[in-house]
Amino acid sequence: MGSSGAGKNTLMDVIAGRKNTGEETELAIRRCTGYCEQIDIHSETATFREALTFSAMLRQDNGIPMSDKIDSVNEIVNCWVFMTSLSTSCEEALWNS
Repeated sequence: MGSSGAGKNTLMDVIAGRKNTGEETELAIRRCTGYCEQIDIHSETATFREALTFSAMLRQDNGIPMSDKIDSVNEIVNCWVFMTSLSTSCEEALWNS
């Protein structure tokens, strides 16, 4: 993870909202970061979209409408699909469409 003094604890403090000396708010940091537990809480049979939806339902504030939560999942899925397609050859993309 890094040697002593590399900033591991500082990073965790910032992510947890314990330190805030920059322009970003705690909410902004929480929206663009994640923490992956060593214990897998997702079903091994869940799809990528289902796992993201499950996470969105648990992590996003109750005041956020369900449609907005689904929109955020769709945005991530669309970005992921686009990014993975960048390594696909043009010929393969044409045959698979």
